[in-house]
Amino acid sequence: MRETKQFVIHVVPENLANAMHETSLHYPEHIDEFNESQLTPISSLTVEPPTIKEAPIAFECEKSDIIQVGTDHLVLGKVKRVRVNDDVYLGNYKTNIAELSPLARLAGDYSTLKTPSFPLPRKEE
Repeated sequence: MRETKQFVIHVVPENLANAMHETSLHYPEHIDEFNESQLTPISSLTVEPPTIKEAPIAFECEKSDIIQVGTDHLVLGKVKRVRVNDDVYLGNYKTNIAELSPLARLAGDYSTLKTPSFPLPRKEE
């Protein structure tokens, strides 16, 4: 990503959790991450890095900046294109969260967004 200045961010469902984890591991340059994770690369339309076919949502991005935060790095990018599969798209710019069951992580272990949606502000009962 540092060399090409491009990357793809994928929103993955719960059933791809182990495969997603495999792609986060550090492999020697000669090892194919797609082969290791058993995911299928497909050509992106606006950036050089491939998109993962099995991921229902993909953001094709160009790097804007990399900011060091302690010993880690925050990567900022401009979204060039978004792909959303029809089976998780409800129309009117909304996704079907129940169908998608996206992985989430704030700190520690991963979870999914299984809680039913609710409007804000919440009314006290």
